[in-house]
Amino acid sequence: QSVKDTNLVVLLDAKVYALHRLNRYEETLPLIDSLIKVAELQEDTYFQAKALHRKYSTYSFLSRPEDAFEFAFLSRQLTLKMGDTAGAGRRSLDMANTQFSLGDYAGSQESATEALKYLNIDTDRKYAGSAHN
Repeated sequence: QSVKDTNLVVLLDAKVYALHRLNRYEETLPLIDSLIKVAELQEDTYFQAKALHRKYSTYSFLSRPEDAFEFAFLSRQLTLKMGDTAGAGRRSLDMANTQFSLGDYAGSQESATEALKYLNIDTDRKYAGSAHN
């Protein structure tokens, strides 16, 4: 009932996740906006970055690549701010895939190369392999 309740961000994120699993992407956009606002009020950078990534995913599924790229970029910025280099590598790879689908092959290659700087080849093999491809 209070935006200061730390369970609120968890519950909002879980609801977004559940709706994504049910392929009800458009319904998640207002929930994600609420999640972003609550996480900002709570100064919870982790859930801010996660919410931005959820918005990236939503726009990807809705075939809105320009919007998807914007939120992948914003999520990467927050992830870097937290010091999560593996997360930043994954978000860079999201950016690369979106750029590729937009036909921006040079930008895609640049973002994939950036992803490789952040990913640990040993622990993030799947993502690193994807970035190399």
